[in-house]
Amino acid sequence: MDRALSGFNSGGGRMGAKVRAFDWAATPIGPIEGWPATLRIAVDMMLSSDFPKCLFWGPELIAIYNDGYETILGQKPAALGEPMRVTWAEVWEELKPIADKALGGASTFIEDYPLVIDRSGTLETAYFTFCYSPVRDDTGRVLGMLDTVVETTGKVLADRIAREERERFVQLFDQSPTFMALLRGPEHVYVYSNPGYNRLIDNRQVLGMPVRVALPEASEQGYADLLDEVYRSGVAYSGQNHKFALQSGATSPVKHHYLDFVYQPLRNSKGEVDGILVEGVDVTDRRQAQVRREALMKLTEDIRDLEAAEDIIYAASKVLGEALEAGRVGYGTIDPRDDSITVAGNWTAAQVTSVVGTLNLRHFGTFVDDLKAGRLVSINDVRLDVRTAHAIDALEGKQALSLVNVPIVESDQAVAMLFINSQTPREWSEDETALIQEVAVRIRAAVERVKAQGALKALAVSLEAQVRARTAERNLLATVFESTDSFIHVVDLDYRWLAINKAGADEFERVFGAMPKVGDRMLDLLDPLPEQRTAAQAVWSRALAGEEFTAISAFGEADRVRNTYEMKFNNLYDDEGQRIGAYQVVTNINERIAAEQALQDVQEALRQSQKMEAVGHLTGGIAHDFNNMLAVVMGSLELLQRRLGSEDSRVARYIEAALDGARRAANLTQRLLAFSRQQPLRPEVLNVNRLVSGMSDLLRHSIGADIRLETVLAGGLWATQADPNQLENVILNLAVNARDAMPEGGRLTIETQNAHLDNRYVSKEVGVPPGHYVMIAITDTGSGMPADVIAKAFDPFFTTKAVGKGTGLGLSQVYGFIKQSGGHIKIYSEVGEGTTIKVYLPRDTESSGEVIEDEAAVDEEASGDQELILVVDDEPAVRRFSCDALTELGYRVVEADSAAAALEILKALPDIALIFTDIVMPDTNGRKLADAARAIRPEIKVLYTTGYTRNAVVHNGVVDAGVELIGKPFTIDELAARVRAILDGL
Repeated sequence: MDRALSGFNSGGGRMGAKVRAFDWAATPIGPIEGWPATLRIAVDMMLSSDFPKCLFWGPELIAIYNDGYETILGQKPAALGEPMRVTWAEVWEELKPIADKALGGASTFIEDYPLVIDRSGTLETAYFTFCYSPVRDDTGRVLGMLDTVVETTGKVLADRIAREERERFVQLFDQSPTFMALLRGPEHVYVYSNPGYNRLIDNRQVLGMPVRVALPEASEQGYADLLDEVYRSGVAYSGQNHKFALQSGATSPVKHHYLDFVYQPLRNSKGEVDGILVEGVDVTDRRQAQVRREALMKLTEDIRDLEAAEDIIYAASKVLGEALEAGRVGYGTIDPRDDSITVAGNWTAAQVTSVVGTLNLRHFGTFVDDLKAGRLVSINDVRLDVRTAHAIDALEGKQALSLVNVPIVESDQAVAMLFINSQTPREWSEDETALIQEVAVRIRAAVERVKAQGALKALAVSLEAQVRARTAERNLLATVFESTDSFIHVVDLDYRWLAINKAGADEFERVFGAMPKVGDRMLDLLDPLPEQRTAAQAVWSRALAGEEFTAISAFGEADRVRNTYEMKFNNLYDDEGQRIGAYQVVTNINERIAAEQALQDVQEALRQSQKMEAVGHLTGGIAHDFNNMLAVVMGSLELLQRRLGSEDSRVARYIEAALDGARRAANLTQRLLAFSRQQPLRPEVLNVNRLVSGMSDLLRHSIGADIRLETVLAGGLWATQADPNQLENVILNLAVNARDAMPEGGRLTIETQNAHLDNRYVSKEVGVPPGHYVMIAITDTGSGMPADVIAKAFDPFFTTKAVGKGTGLGLSQVYGFIKQSGGHIKIYSEVGEGTTIKVYLPRDTESSGEVIEDEAAVDEEASGDQELILVVDDEPAVRRFSCDALTELGYRVVEADSAAAALEILKALPDIALIFTDIVMPDTNGRKLADAARAIRPEIKVLYTTGYTRNAVVHNGVVDAGVELIGKPFTIDELAARVRAILDGL
C-alpha cells in the first residue's frame, strides 16, 4: 500500500480511531483497503482538520466525519457510515437541493442558516455557517461532497438579544422627559436624538451631521469645545443653568434656553472613548421665574430711597438690562407732536452717556398708539432714523426694539423704556414680558410715591424729625422681629448672640436641649452634642466669613427631635459699614420635604405603570402574529395526524412533538395577551367563596402533601364580576408560586373578605379607584422576597427560578388579568417570613348577586348533516386550513378572501347555514361583514375567529353579548364543538 495515501492509518483523534475500526464493507463505499486515492486523501485531510468537517461519499452520500463534526451531531447514534438523508431526515428536504448542487460540481457557502433538528430527543432550532464543496477525482469527476460547518446558534441568539435590547433602550429614550442625543467620533456626529432634543433644536435635521455643521450656534457658544474636551479627557462634564441661544433663520427671533445637562463619554470594548451621550433638562422657565423674582427684589431695594423720578427710571433700566441680558437699555421721552422718542440716557455695561439722539417713530404706524397706551411693543429688524448732533454708530443699522410706556411727566409727554438687544431679533418669554410690565408698574408707583411724599420729605430735614423716624422704624422692626414664626438668630464674629427672637430661642431649646440668650456663645451651648456642634459651625463659619447664601440642612438628635431647615444667611454691618457678624432667618421645611417625597413616590409609581402599559401594547401585537401562525401550524399538524393515523410510529412521534411545541407556544401567547390585558374575557357574577371551595381538590393536588392548605372564607362576602376560568388560573398560579417558595413544606392560606380601599390608600397606588372590593389573600410561610424582587415581580419574563423552571410570565399574566378586570394586586413579603399576595376585585353592585351556573357541555361531534359553511379569511394559509378542517368534519364549504367576495357568495347561495369569519381583515372587519350579511339574511349564523382583536367584538376586554368567538389557535375538536353548538342553537 502506498504510504503517501494512508495517513489516516494513525492520528485523527477519536473519530480517526472510529473510522479505522468501522466495518466499511457493510456500506456502499466498500472495505477500507479498496478505497481510491481521492477518498483516502480527502479523509486524511478531513480528520486532521480542527474545523468540524464531514465527507459525504458516493451517490448515497455516506458520512465520514471528524471530532469537531461529532459534537454537532449531539446524540445521533449511528451517523458514521450512514447516508446523509437518514442522519438528517428531519431537514433533508432543505439540505437536499444544496447537496445536489455540490454533487453537480458547484460549491455553496451559507451563513447563519436556521435548521430545526433533532439531536437530543426533541426538536430544536439551531444556526449553522457551512460550505458544501464537491470532491473530484483526478479526471475531474465529482465523487462526493465535503461539508465544512460551524454552529453559530450562540452568536445568532446573542445578536438577536443585543438588537432587541438596543430597540428597547431607543424606545425608553424616546419616551424620556429629558432631552438626549448620542454623538460618535471626534467630530461628534449625531447618530440619535430623542423627541425632547429635537424640540430643543426646533426639529432641525441633524442625524449624520457633525455638531459644528448641524448646530453652528453650539460651536459659537463654546459647547463644541466642551465636547472636544470630554472626548479628549474621557471625563464627564456636568453643567447647570447654561445659556443656549438658537436662531432658526437669519430673520427669525433668537430663542434663549437655559439648560442643566451632562456630557457623558462612551467607551468601546478597548476602553477608548468613541462617543458622547448628551442628556439634560430645559430649565428656562424655572430660571426665568427665578430671574424675575430676584430682579424685582433688587428693583425694590434700589429704588426704595430714591427721590428723583429720573434716578428711579435709570435704576430700573439698569436692573432690567441685567435681568434680560439686553445689549443696551435706555429711556427717553415721547413727543406726541412729531411722534419721536428723545433718548435721555443710555446704559451700556456700566457706562452712561448723555443725550444720544432722537428716534423717529412715525413709520411705525399703530405701534406709537400702543406705546402711548402703555402696551409692550416689540419691533424686529428695522432701521432707526437717528437725528442728533452726537449720533453714535450703536443706534444705526438693523436692530430689535422693545418699548414700554411709563407715564410720569405732567402734560402730554411720557417716559418710555427702550431696549435694544443686538443685531439679531429675539422673542421675549412670558416671564420676561411680565417682568418688563411689572417694572413699569413699579416705576409708576415709585414716581407717584415721590410726588405724594415730596412735601413731607422737604419738611423732614431737621434732626428731631430724623430721630423720630428712626425710633418708629426700630419699634416696627422690633415688633416684626418678635411676632414672626421664622427663627431669627443674630450672631457676632465670635459666635455670640447679639439678638434672637422668641421663636428661635424656643426651637433651639426644643432641638438641642439648651435655652440660648443674648451674650451666650453658640458653640459652648452645643459642646454636649459634638456632631451638632460641628454641623452648626460648618454653616455659621461661612456666614461669619462674609458669604451670603441659603442652605438646607437637618439638625437634632434622632432620639430627640430632628428637623430639616431652610436657612438664609446675610451679613450684619454697623453704622459705619463695618461687618460685625451675620444674621440667619430659619424655616422648618419638614412638611415641604415630605410633600416632595410623596410626589416622587407617585411619579415613580406612574413611570412603572407606563412602562407596563408600553410593554403590554408590544406583547399584544406579538401575540396576534403568533396566534395566526400557530393556527396554521397546529391545524395542519392535526389534519396530517388524522390522515396518516399511526401507521408510521416515527412520523406519529414527530407530529405529536410538533403539536406539543405548538400547544406550548399557544399557551405562551395566551399569557402574553393576559399580561397585555387584551385577552377576551367572559365575566360572570361570581361567589368567590364557592369558587375557592370548588378548587380545594385541585389545589391540594398541585401543592403536594408537604404543604397544609387552609381556607378562611368570610361570611356575607360580596359578589364580584370576573371571568371564572381566568380567576381560577390566578389562584392556581399564585398557589404554585407559593409551593415553590416552600421546598421543605409549610402552610398555604387562602382567605376571602370584603374590603374598602379609601382615598388615603389609593393616593399611593396609580390607577386604582377608591371603593368596595372583594379581596382574596394567598399567604405562604416560605422564603419571602426582598424589596428589589417585589419591585420587579410583575415585570414580564422576570423570574428568580432556575433556567428552564419558568417563563417569567406567571405573575405578569396575573397582573394583566386583575388590571383588565378593574382590580388591584399588592405584594407583602419579608425575607424568611413568607409572602402574602392580595387580589382585589370590584364589588358587583348591579346584579342580584346570583351566580349564573355553567351551561351544559356541548357534544363535540359534528352531525355530518352536510350543512354549507362560508369561510372568510384574507390569509390564504389560514383560510385553507379552516376549509380543510370543516371538510374533515363532514361539512360542505365555500370560501372567500374578502368581505366583498363573501357577500356576493351569500347572495348566490341561499343554503349557506353559517359564516366562519376572521375579525381582522384589510378592507373591513368581521363584525361589519356580519352586519352586512344579516341585512341580506337576518337568520344567518356567524362564528368569529381571531388571534387578537381590540374593539370589533371585544370591548374593554369583554366579549360582546350574543357574539360567538373562537380564539386562534384552535384544535379541530374545539372547532367541531363550537360549529355544532351554533348550528343546533345551543
